[in-house]
Amino acid sequence: MALMLASIIGGGALIAVIVPWKANFSKRKRSTKYSVTMSTLLLAACAVISADAVTLPASTIRAETASEAQRSVIVIDLPEPPLPDNPPPLVTCQTLMQGSGDIPAGDVLVIGNREFGTETYYYQPVVTWDGDRWSAEVYFSTRKGVGRLFNVTAVVMPATMEKYLVAVYHTVHSPATWWAAPDSVPAPAYVAAAETVQRSHSEVGCT
Repeated sequence: MALMLASIIGGGALIAVIVPWKANFSKRKRSTKYSVTMSTLLLAACAVISADAVTLPASTIRAETASEAQRSVIVIDLPEPPLPDNPPPLVTCQTLMQGSGDIPAGDVLVIGNREFGTETYYYQPVVTWDGDRWSAEVYFSTRKGVGRLFNVTAVVMPATMEKYLVAVYHTVHSPATWWAAPDSVPAPAYVAAAETVQRSHSEVGCT
């Protein structure tokens, strides 16, 4: 809208130059009167363009800030206290992952894990909430997975998206309560938290 107004003003400035050339009065009056008119119109056009350049980026920044503010803050509790030299916390084949946070109405939290060196993520949608505390049973490989590193992600997504992904996966793996994917879940889902863990020598929950 501002650019259109500037164009109209600019057009007026152009007319202000052409009309005096055809008018039938003295050169001195023509020069004085219309040079002032053209200068005024051009200054007005510049003011409109400048105002438009300042306003649009500001509104864009406000929109981006509001979008980021809507994202959930999720914390993943480490299974064991940190040790000297900060080695990855240890997990067993079947580990109760826990944490805290809050998600907007209509969204759900799913916990995914991927073994380092692979591309497949395994997502566990069965997450239990107790106030702002969450927990989920997560499986890390088999007995052969001792010492392997895993990336654990807390993913927030719309409940309708989770329902659809589970339904699609269950068409092939009907008894499963989880699903697998070749990569991280795309938008509008997003990773709210991530941690690295390592499989211990314990065989608790192993198959």
